[in-house]
Amino acid sequence: MNPRIRTTLFIIFCALFFAGGFALLFYASGYRYHSAKGKIEKIGQLEVESIPAGAHVLLDGSPPVRILDRLFGRTVALTPFRANKLLPGSYVVTLKKDGYFDLSKRVTVVEGKTTQLTNAVLLRQSRQETLLSDIASVDQVLPLAQGTMLVSGKKLVVSMGNDIKTIPLPDRPLAFSRSPSEARYLIELPSQWLILEGQGNIVSLPFDKKPVAVRWSLNDDLLYAMTKDGVVSLTRQGKVRRAVYRGKVRDMILADSGIILLTQEKNSVLSIPYGGTIPRTLRIPSSFRDSIVRIERAIRDSVIVETASNRLATIPLKDSSEDIQIFAASNSIVIDDNHVLFWGEFEISLFRMRDNAEKRTTLVTRQSSPIASVLWNADIPYIFIVFKDGRMHATKLYSENERAEYEIVSSQTPVRSAYMTRQGVGALVDVPNKQKQEVRFYRLAD
Repeated sequence: MNPRIRTTLFIIFCALFFAGGFALLFYASGYRYHSAKGKIEKIGQLEVESIPAGAHVLLDGSPPVRILDRLFGRTVALTPFRANKLLPGSYVVTLKKDGYFDLSKRVTVVEGKTTQLTNAVLLRQSRQETLLSDIASVDQVLPLAQGTMLVSGKKLVVSMGNDIKTIPLPDRPLAFSRSPSEARYLIELPSQWLILEGQGNIVSLPFDKKPVAVRWSLNDDLLYAMTKDGVVSLTRQGKVRRAVYRGKVRDMILADSGIILLTQEKNSVLSIPYGGTIPRTLRIPSSFRDSIVRIERAIRDSVIVETASNRLATIPLKDSSEDIQIFAASNSIVIDDNHVLFWGEFEISLFRMRDNAEKRTTLVTRQSSPIASVLWNADIPYIFIVFKDGRMHATKLYSENERAEYEIVSSQTPVRSAYMTRQGVGALVDVPNKQKQEVRFYRLAD
């Protein structure tokens, strides 16, 4: 062999030997090439424990089982579980166990460190019970103090244990509003407003012309009606007590501080204290160029409004220099005096209002199916999310940055309507094999 060729081959062999040895040493030290990031990073570890133990572990939807394990027939990973060679990044850990709801939680694996997901509590499915079965053509299900109400076309079906009562209506209802005491409902029909008492009795509001809107007072003693001429207060029986405001009004809500009105003038929001008639105009900064179309709700020292661009905004109730906060959402839920949930079809955000230091935390981002509704009750530490494909999830907030998500109902028995009580959540679900519907209740109180 030509000496020059032999020398060249020797140099190549030495280069490959040292490069391979260096790569092997690098690999043994826990470094890997992260193709998504295009750089070399040190691997991290993940430890998962559950209560009870023995739950199947999935990482981003797949079992974290090595090729060598598969060759020996080990295709599942059970808790307690440890993954020693994970690339740094965010993972969704899903825990599955027969008799329990699936639990999903997002964790972040850090380079060269061990991330621990310990004491992940699984919820028993045995807390589910069927309230009504073999029902058909139901539009909506609503809670009663001592039972359940089904809305079906032009009738209401009130179920209180073994006692079932059918209440005919003059027309299909447009909307329902439950009283603060949870004992009665306001029912809006195309031509009138009705009050449904706790025992199923119907009372019609005695107006010659249907009010534009009717709202419960905060203590459930009075009603406030918005007519074409202004706002009036009503007795529990719906009779007019007195005029509160004279003038054209587009929307109103009742807050702790008084009545909040949206008038016909652009971005004119008024506040009237209870028992008073003199309104105070809320200051809208000139920099706010969107148009207010609806008042959503009031919280603490702010009022939440919907704009013409289908977004929500917070406006200070008191004169201050605070800026208006804008949210890409169309609905809101008040968690407490300091926290509000804003949600739209593809996102749920938690907004913190504390010491004038606003902070927004994204809880849910774009999913495979849009969000249909979000439910919350202060007595249960879960946020229930119903998706348009029929799935229902329960999200538990441990803190603003830590949460766990349980799959309560899968798309195999899709949810059509859901409601929240102090004990849990009720759902109207389709049962494919029966071609019927059922009302199921899930007790999830800790």
